[in-house]
Amino acid sequence: MAESVALMESRNENPVTRWKSSVVCTRRREGTFSLQLRVDGELGTCRDRSITRIRSPKKFVEGLFSVADWSELKFDRAEIAGEICERLSKLDTEFADAVADYINSD
Repeated sequence: MAESVALMESRNENPVTRWKSSVVCTRRREGTFSLQLRVDGELGTCRDRSITRIRSPKKFVEGLFSVADWSELKFDRAEIAGEICERLSKLDTEFADAVADYINSD
């Protein structure tokens, strides 16, 4: 069964509406990961296309930066190695450690 966790969240508002943006990571049964931007607002939920078949730390990090490119969510490499990998470890500790090692190797 696939498991998901929100890796990062941002609450926003303007004079018209409020919304929460989240980057959701899903671990599939076959062991791959996917990333998706989800926006929950007063008018419902919007999900952007998923980045799928992630097997390597490099592709995972590239996927995170890709999601940031099409959203208002911003983060840096230190946040990936810290807070994001901490949340990712709820799905797969070994993969989270590999992502942190990849970030810290640059």
